Amino acid sequence: MAQVLATVLACLSSLLLGRLAIAAAPRLRFLDPPGARKLQARPVPVLGGAAIFLGLLLGVAPGLAGPERFLLGRWLTAGAWLLALGMVDDRRGLGPLARLVGQLLAALLFLPELSAWLGPDWVWPARAIGLLWLLGLINAFNFLDNMDGAAASTAFWTALALGLSLATAGGAALADGLWPLAGALLGFLWWNRPPARLYMGDAGATCLGFSLGLFALLAVGRASLSPWLAPLFLAVPLYDTASVCWIRWREGRPLWVGDRRHATHRLLARGAGIGRTLATINVWTLAAAALALGWGERGAAWLPLGAALALALGVFGWERNWERRRAAAGEPPRRG
Repeated sequence: MAQVLATVLACLSSLLLGRLAIAAAPRLRFLDPPGARKLQARPVPVLGGAAIFLGLLLGVAPGLAGPERFLLGRWLTAGAWLLALGMVDDRRGLGPLARLVGQLLAALLFLPELSAWLGPDWVWPARAIGLLWLLGLINAFNFLDNMDGAAASTAFWTALALGLSLATAGGAALADGLWPLAGALLGFLWWNRPPARLYMGDAGATCLGFSLGLFALLAVGRASLSPWLAPLFLAVPLYDTASVCWIRWREGRPLWVGDRRHATHRLLARGAGIGRTLATINVWTLAAAALALGWGERGAAWLPLGAALALALGVFGWERNWERRRAAAGEPPRRG
């Protein structure tokens, strides 16, 4: 019952704070202007990350008296730091090095957990992989936050799935952080659904990528889940990042220069429309989460990896087949 109340509190708080963020953003000059790579036709407030985090904070606060209070406290501290870093980036812009250093500082708060998630014999590999994992997920959610509702809905389902996985595998106290996160995202989605009235910005995407990446590692280290489950839970942002980097590399363009070749843009170019594109992203997320939850129960270590690869190859094959069919029909390739 306490978890339900915390989730509802986070949801309602995020919903109300989102409305305040919409009103305050123009005065504070937190607006995302239209651009060649963007889908909106007007400036959109970009203070949604603050609404999500403050809603989360109110929902998690009762759980800070529980057995995982020190870990949850460090998580919120890292989240506050990343939120501030992202808000500076949203408002004034930060260079890649400044962002990287700031993200590393947040990750180092969890050095004990990053050292232990692969077991006592793999401390240094675990640290290296863990740091790369967290930094990769931060940037993956930044990549995915390119269409109304895409990153927030993906994060919502992922938080629920990770919470269920932890709750059924001996990590119920850790799941107390994920239920309010899902609630805060649900409240934010009211404002972020198409056509969005509020964006989460780099501040929100950074916090989400870090949080979900961290809890996936904690599920492995604390709840003894297979390490291969982590990429399966987060298959959609990882696939989007990998596929868009592959496309940029294949076309000889810098990997770090933004464009409209993300999974959402490619679906839109196929005529799916924003609603169907968002539904497709959600179906992919739910399919990956269901596979992760199912194989987490069975405990076979290689099955989640096989499922993740099959899912990614299936989606990639579907996209390639669509391009070939257009080429066979004599239609030029669309660039999103």
